[in-house]
Amino acid sequence: MTTILVVDDELEIRAILTECFELENFIAFAAENGVEAIKIMEQESIDLVICDLFMPTKDGLETITKLKQRWPTLKIIAMSGGPGRATITDLGDDLLYVAKEFGADISLQKPFELTKLVSTVKNLLSV
Repeated sequence: MTTILVVDDELEIRAILTECFELENFIAFAAENGVEAIKIMEQESIDLVICDLFMPTKDGLETITKLKQRWPTLKIIAMSGGPGRATITDLGDDLLYVAKEFGADISLQKPFELTKLVSTVKNLLSV
């Protein structure tokens, strides 16, 4: 079965997304930050990570970078409900665009339709 890891500091988001993917016959894991995500990745065989960008402890960009360094073929979807534009050092570019530069395959702005997320995941994994 295909496995997905949802990384988000908001409990409600983790619960909704993991339940959604379980209903679609995926195995879904959840982590509240990047540190937990790395621990789960070390213990489980994960096919795709959905990662929020704004989180305490280890933010999304740092998490995506670490994941891609250790698991270069891992598929990653970045998501953010934060400001549409923010400054990271001198970049000043859209954070969702920047996430792709850090290794995310796809970026989604919250809120999004769950059906869109599921179809995006299925297309990305070719399932």
